[in-house]
Formats: sequence, C-alpha cells, structure tokens
Amino acid sequence: MYAKLLETSFHNTRTIASNIREKLFALLETSDEDFMRAEDKIAYVLEVVNRKEYFTARELLSILKSTEQILHEFTSLDFLHPNAKLSPKQMGDHKAHTVYVLSFYMYERDFADKHLHVKTGECDDKILIHFPTAKTAIAQILDNTIKYAKPNSKIDVAFSKETIDGCPYIALIFNMLSLAIEKNEISILMQQGKRSPHALRAQIPGSGQGLFVAKKMVELNGGIFSITTDDKIQKHQGIPYTKNTFKLYFKEFLEH
Repeated sequence: MYAKLLETSFHNTRTIASNIREKLFALLETSDEDFMRAEDKIAYVLEVVNRKEYFTARELLSILKSTEQILHEFTSLDFLHPNAKLSPKQMGDHKAHTVYVLSFYMYERDFADKHLHVKTGECDDKILIHFPTAKTAIAQILDNTIKYAKPNSKIDVAFSKETIDGCPYIALIFNMLSLAIEKNEISILMQQGKRSPHALRAQIPGSGQGLFVAKKMVELNGGIFSITTDDKIQKHQGIPYTKNTFKLYFKEFLEH
C-alpha cells in the first residue's frame, strides 16, 4: 500500500512542480535561455509584472495553491506510513469553520472558474484534530469536488453536531450534484487506486488516491468518513450525475 502511495505522490509532486515552472516561464513570456541572458533579471520580472498585473496576480494565486498541494502530498507520505501514529501532544483544538475556510480559500479560484457556487454554513464549535492531516483530508474533498461536480451547480457546505456510539462529533458536510456514484461502489472508491467506471468513461484524469487519503487522514484523527448517494441520475453532456454527500466527522473539543 505505502509503496504505491509513494510512487503516486512522487508522480504528483513532479507534475505539480513542473506545472509551477511552466506557469512561471509563461508568465515571464520567456524560456530558460532568454531569461538566463537577461542582464537585470529583477528589472525583467518587474516589467512583466507591471504590464500584466491581473494575470500575474491570478497565476501567483494558482502557484500558491500548487505549493499547498505539494505540502499535502508530503503530509500523506508522513502519516500514511505503516508506522505513523499521532500522539495526544500533536492534537489541538481548532474552530471547525476556520479549519475549513483555511483549506477552501486556496481552491476558491478553481470553483469560480468552473462556475461552482459554494454556500457555507456557520459553526462556532471546536474540533480536536492534528491540523496538517485534517487540512489534507479536507483538501482532498475540495479537489474531488472541483474535478467531479457538475459545472454551474451549487455546493452546500454545512456543519452538524452528531453523537455516534456515545462520542460527540462535528460533521463537515459537502452536498453536491457530482459524478454518479453507485451505492455498491462506495466502499470500493475509498480503496487505494480505485476509480469509478463513470470517471474512466468520461476520461476524467485521476489516480484513485483522493478519497482513500481523505478517509485515512480523517480516521487518523479519530474521526469517520462517509459517502451517501441517491439513485436519481441526471445527465449533462452525456455524463451521469447524482446527489452525493461527503461527511467528515471530527471529534468535538469539549471545554472542561
């Protein structure tokens, strides 16, 4: 399991790093050789930035998100190692809403580009988590949403207090119309390297790691990850969609 994760993470990290490099050179309208020949490289970059202010700002935000994705890859490698464990000292209390927002803002531009309208509920409750792994779990769901949600649709993000087996949780809930999920394949999609037949037929790129990593990161925090779906398929440009709900349950932090 870990060897496959390592291979996929190395591939993802190389791809992200390569994309960052390509974006930077596209932004500078130059190549390695031309940039190398520039006498004053700072002046060269400054001229481009001043001339292309909006495009520069947009690309820098995209690059910032890419660096965040690399950090998530490293977090996955660190904490999905067979011997990895979280100690109580690594856990801390954080507002559930804040943890979500700190993950979401990196992807805000991507949601806008796909015309996905996100409505986020309020929550003042705190959760007991290891911040990097919880943030990685949420990022995987955000990435999954951007990739598979029906274009020009609404995403409802809500919070709910729930008790399971006597333990209080705060659930982070994503409700959306996204690529159809068959009820009998839910558990399969949470396995490493498994992809939906609908995703393969629609030729949507992916490695089958996202939901697996999200589930493992949530469970590492003592939480629960679940997916529910309905049977009503809606088609858009030949692609089937269903109403899907993704829930990330994190333990509620209770003040003593």
